[in-house]
Amino acid sequence: ALAVGVCSRVIAKFVGTSLIRNPEEAFMAGLIHDIGKITQDQFMHDDYVPVLELCRDKKMALLEAERELLEFDHQHVGAYLAENWNLPSVLTAPIAFHNAPRAQKHDGTVYAMICVVHIADALVRALDLGSGGDPFVPAIDPDCWNCLGLKKSHVEVIMNDTAIATDELSGIVLPGKVT
Repeated sequence: ALAVGVCSRVIAKFVGTSLIRNPEEAFMAGLIHDIGKITQDQFMHDDYVPVLELCRDKKMALLEAERELLEFDHQHVGAYLAENWNLPSVLTAPIAFHNAPRAQKHDGTVYAMICVVHIADALVRALDLGSGGDPFVPAIDPDCWNCLGLKKSHVEVIMNDTAIATDELSGIVLPGKVT
C-alpha cells in the first residue's frame, strides 16, 4: 500500500496538474486502494485465508479467487467502505476500479486518478514491493497510458523514483526494518 501510494505520487508529479490536481491526493488514493483486502483479512480472516491459499496452490489471481470463494472481491468491499466514509469520488473510484479501469469511465480527473493507481499498482508489483496476495504482475490497460499521456519509455524513471522514495519513506514509517 505504501509503495503504491508513493508510485501514484511519482506518476502524478510526472503527469502534472492538468490531470491530477494534487500529487498528495494521488498518494492517498494509492495508499488506500486495497483497503478491501485489509478489511477482509481483519474481519473475515478465517474466510480470507482460503482465498490466499487458492491463489498460491492453483496459481490463481486474487480477484478470481475472491470471487470464487467469497462471491465478491476486495474492490467491492473497499468501495463500500469508502462510500460509507463519504470519501470523494477521486479516492473512492480508484479503490473500486484499479484492477479494471475500463469498467467505469468517470470524468477526466477521476478517471485519471483510477489510471494513476492502476499503473502504480502494476509497477509496484513488478518491483516486487510488498505483496498483492498473488504472484502476478497485472497487465496495464493501454487506455490508462493514453489518458495520462505516458509513454513506455517513462516506466524506468517512474520505477526508479518509486523504489528510492519507497525505501526512504519505509525507513521513516517502519523504523528498524530489515533491508
